[in-house]
Amino acid sequence: MADKPSRALVIYGDGLADAVESHHSHLHQLAASGSCGFLALRTLSTPHPGSSADGSERTVLELAQLLDVYDIYTEKARKEDASGITDAGVDEESSKLPSMAERFMGMKSTFITNSKPALALSKRAGFSVKPLTEDNGPPHANATASTVLSLLGFCESSDAKETNELVFLHLDGSSSGTGIEYLNSLIGCVQDASKEGSLAYGHLFLVVVLGYGDAALGANGGRSFKEEIALPSELAALRPVQSYKMKTGKAVEGIREDYPLLAVYNQVAVTRRDEVQKFSFDDFKKRAGNLVMLVDRFLYEVSFKLWKAPKYGA
Repeated sequence: MADKPSRALVIYGDGLADAVESHHSHLHQLAASGSCGFLALRTLSTPHPGSSADGSERTVLELAQLLDVYDIYTEKARKEDASGITDAGVDEESSKLPSMAERFMGMKSTFITNSKPALALSKRAGFSVKPLTEDNGPPHANATASTVLSLLGFCESSDAKETNELVFLHLDGSSSGTGIEYLNSLIGCVQDASKEGSLAYGHLFLVVVLGYGDAALGANGGRSFKEEIALPSELAALRPVQSYKMKTGKAVEGIREDYPLLAVYNQVAVTRRDEVQKFSFDDFKKRAGNLVMLVDRFLYEVSFKLWKAPKYGA
């Protein structure tokens, strides 16, 4: 455990998991130096009556799981957020979600994104919100890195009163200028600014999560983390329900065992290192140390490192 609370930067690249190539060295270096694992999502074919779960609806439904508000996310709120109307329903009691500060011991957090649906949901979920760029132009990795590190108080000019404990950067991989090349460069810029001697060194908890986006819709059996060796029926009957299929002591229905989110956790002298060498599904499946976690539990795992939540699991 660190000598004082960490501050976290979570980068979620929605739809970028299959775009990683061998030359994306910053992503691979991060995976090789961190702790890796899968986040299991739920099937979205019929999440709510009448829902097709495509496009922007998929965006907000998967993000709602990552933020652990899926089970209290009403159909009305989901439709409003999918439309990208930032202020829709936020002040209505029936559509409100518990704020981040209420859930995590007063935690100050900012959500940055280039997606209008994600911006709407994050505002409803109690984040301070910012668009990725103010002029809707393409973002620059250096500028983005400077912005997020400043929000976390890791720049000399940072205002202590405005310091965030969590910055959540959501990237819609289908938007122009925020694809895998931008993400790879951004991680490189963050790593360069967090080297030994910097304010961020040893105190920045960097988490990168990549998803398959719309590619997973209607897919059947691809990129599965399910064990390939089937147990004899006698042994299978004795096997307990796996932890990624449980939430608050109850079984969760409809867990999707293919196309999970890929997650890497990295902090100097805090996170353990496993045997993963590349940011890829196959390498995670063979060598990741974190195995599979229900995606709803992700934010609690991050908040624990910030001393804002009790430890989840072992």
